[in-house]
Amino acid sequence: YCFCWANESWARTWDGKEHDVLIQQEYGGSLDWIAHFDYLLPFFKDERYIRIDNKPVIFIYSCHRITDFDDMLACWRKLAQQHGFDGVYVAEFVNSFNSGLHSHTTDVIVEFEPLCTARYAISALDKAKRLFCKKMGRIDFQDYDSLWECLLNKRRIYGKKIWRSGFVSWDNSPRKGKRAMIVRGATPEKFAGYITRLLLNREREYDDSFLVINA
Repeated sequence: YCFCWANESWARTWDGKEHDVLIQQEYGGSLDWIAHFDYLLPFFKDERYIRIDNKPVIFIYSCHRITDFDDMLACWRKLAQQHGFDGVYVAEFVNSFNSGLHSHTTDVIVEFEPLCTARYAISALDKAKRLFCKKMGRIDFQDYDSLWECLLNKRRIYGKKIWRSGFVSWDNSPRKGKRAMIVRGATPEKFAGYITRLLLNREREYDDSFLVINA
């Protein structure tokens, strides 16, 4: 196992009150970074924790939200070396909030699916349809096969290695209500076929260390 830091404020998105913040995500300065690392350290030392080149792996959902991001990573890596590691291995997400590479100090890119594809890789007409649904407060229905075909044919370049990523299906209506995106048409058989094609894909400069599946 390893951690993914979903660094967002906790807001009442499930009943439409997205601006009603219950707990604000704050980052602070070096003392907060050290306290955060100290919390993570016992997990990093767990023999089951995933490491690459003696570096514990951590995914960060929204790098751009973090004030002094590169300085925080430099602090964490120094602390990790003090505790017998060779640093920290950071996976940076590209998603609806992060359109591309945020930091050259991260180690790898992961595209958060299917939202990355639905935001950046679909046709202009489908993007217009998504915008219309959002403006009108309607559920944004997407086709499973169409999204997977777009995902498999993406050619986005980030100047950094990418871990393959895919998705089982998607329905965030319990959280978003009528502002949700729901992917229709998924079956286990289709998923098996698409994930196999993704594994065999050599059209992009993928790193073969991991396959990330968003459930």
